[in-house]
Amino acid sequence: IMINTGDEAPDFRLKAYVKSLFMQYDEDHSGTISAREFRKLCIELGYFFTVREQNEIFAMCDVNRNGEVEFGPFWKFWKTSKKFRISDPAKLKLCRAALEQFRRYDTDGSGRITLSDYKKISEASGWHTTDEQLRQMIANIDKSNKGEIGFEDFVVWLNWGL
Repeated sequence: IMINTGDEAPDFRLKAYVKSLFMQYDEDHSGTISAREFRKLCIELGYFFTVREQNEIFAMCDVNRNGEVEFGPFWKFWKTSKKFRISDPAKLKLCRAALEQFRRYDTDGSGRITLSDYKKISEASGWHTTDEQLRQMIANIDKSNKGEIGFEDFVVWLNWGL
C-alpha cells in the first residue's frame, strides 16, 4: 500500500494516530523530537533505517535546522515519502503488533533476528534443532540472503497483509 501523495483528502484518523505517536516520543513535551527520539519513533512505526538514512531523513524534516523536528514537517514527509508505505491506521496498528513480536525474537535489539537470537528462541521453546536447521529456517524467511531476518522479511513471513 502506498501512502497518500497529498492529492487526495487527508486521512485525519491516520494523521491523528501518527501525531499521537509523535507526541509519545516527544519526551520533553517541547512539540519537537530530537534525532534520538526520531529514531525511536521510526522503529516504533516499523522502520529500521541505517544511521545514514536516518540522518538524511531527519535533515529533510528539520526545516529550522535546529536539531529538532516538528510534527508538521514530519507529517509532510510521512505523507509523501515512499519510505513510509502504510496509509491505513488499522494496518499501522497491525504493523506495531508485528514489531512487538519481532522485538521478542530480536533478543539483542539489533533490528535483525540472527542465528544467536534464533538459538535462544529455539532453546526457550524446547525445540531440538541444530544450528544448520536454524540456518535453514532463517534462509527460508531471509529474502536479502544476509543470514538474518530483518523486520520487512519478518512481516512478509507473518503474512498479515501488511
